Amino acid sequence: MLLPLLLLGQSGLRRGRVAAVVVLLVLSIGLSLVLVPQSIRHRLGTFLPTYEDEAVSQSTELRLLMQSLGLNRFWESPIIGVGIGNLRWMNAMDPISGGIPLAAHNAYLLALAEGGVILLGAYLLLFWQTFRDLGRTLKLSALTPDVNLKWLVLATRVNLILLLVFSIFTDTWKEFWFLVILGTTAVLSRVYQEAAEQL
Repeated sequence: MLLPLLLLGQSGLRRGRVAAVVVLLVLSIGLSLVLVPQSIRHRLGTFLPTYEDEAVSQSTELRLLMQSLGLNRFWESPIIGVGIGNLRWMNAMDPISGGIPLAAHNAYLLALAEGGVILLGAYLLLFWQTFRDLGRTLKLSALTPDVNLKWLVLATRVNLILLLVFSIFTDTWKEFWFLVILGTTAVLSRVYQEAAEQL
């Protein structure tokens, strides 16, 4: 649902595009209602335990427990964290988890627990710098249209925003796609800088 809005924002607000995005949103919501089973839709929309559906409630309680344990690990060592890769086994040692090696289920909380405010700050700085580099590259793409990769700059920026949002719901900071976004940004930035220097 977020993707059409991001694409609309990048392409400019014109009547035809707004209408196309509205149609896409209506179609995607309609298809979701028809094709996605109700139990999954219910699970996706549940953030607090409801006790109406035992499986959904257990999943929600487990997610809240993971976040609570992540915050506990952060408060044990708020500056430098408990060490990268240590959250799961430390949570397994905590009697509250029942011996289950639980992750944080949130990339920002995971960075905070494993690396403290230092790692979270570096993580957010990396996101900010990557977004800034993509913004500069987008400006350079207007000056050097012969490179013809503006579409890739826009797609990379959309993927970065989606990764930032998705990171709230899972531990994505060690995933392959983040590295692809960083690498693509670096290459695009270099290509457009070289093209601009030749003007």
